Amino acid sequence: MINGASTKHNYQYAISQPQMLYQYFRVLRDSGFMREAFGRINELKAMYCALYKSDDEYLASRGMPGLSLMLREALPVLQSLAVERDMTSWLEDFGKRIKEPGSQVLKEYVTLLDV
Repeated sequence: MINGASTKHNYQYAISQPQMLYQYFRVLRDSGFMREAFGRINELKAMYCALYKSDDEYLASRGMPGLSLMLREALPVLQSLAVERDMTSWLEDFGKRIKEPGSQVLKEYVTLLDV
């Protein structure tokens, strides 16, 4: 399923590890495996923090999905697990560990959590 998500016009593109994780978490989310999907989101968070930048061009050149896109796709997972885990703190910690404008994007997603 992940490889199928990266196929375009019958040509198989090589996708980066971050993109593979992104596609994997989406498949897990769509299949209802929210905890497993959150594990992949955490791996992506570690990659964003390791790069310590949030400029979309910089991230894209390293194969990272756009932060806003990733968060928009991750929101249902974060909302579904908010009862058992403090996702507001998770997002705030993430925001402290990356630079602007990414930290501002994360602040906006804190307000979208329906907890």
